[in-house]
Amino acid sequence: MVFVLDTNKRPLAPCHEAVARKLLKQGKAAIYRRFP
Repeated sequence: MVFVLDTNKRPLAPCHEAVARKLLKQGKAAIYRRFP
């Protein structure tokens, strides 16, 4: 599970990693903080 933010840094529903990756590619999500 990944917590997702939209491009305005507002929280969206948690989703699967693959869905979050797709949203990032489409420009519909933004990275707030990255943990290894």
